[in-house]
Amino acid sequence: MNEGQLMGDFEMESKQLEAESWSRIVDSKFLKQQKKDVVKRQEVIYELMQTELHHIRTLKIMSDVYSRGMMTELLFEQQTVEKLFPCLDELISIHSQFFQRILERKKESLVDKSEKNFLIKRMGDVLVNQ
Repeated sequence: MNEGQLMGDFEMESKQLEAESWSRIVDSKFLKQQKKDVVKRQEVIYELMQTELHHIRTLKIMSDVYSRGMMTELLFEQQTVEKLFPCLDELISIHSQFFQRILERKKESLVDKSEKNFLIKRMGDVLVNQ
């Protein structure tokens, strides 16, 4: 998957992650069927998804705006910019792949062919593989 397609997927997904909590994006009827501990777990996973998306956006801003701007507008040498932003491309790649795995797990966890109701039951393997 290329970076443009990946960022497009992220932006599409980000619209679904704009709600302040998991409870606000799933159907209220579906929410009422869940136990309190399940809801709490889904809220934590949802917050992880939001945090990772925001982190990727921040890294992309650092790369696309600051790093490139320093080289094109301020005429900094690439070596200097790389010292200011070490491993930036690698960090973007690592976090993008991690977020992609989280999104895949979310899609696998859709309930009853719903587009918005999901219950992520397994997350440890995604975290450990990170």
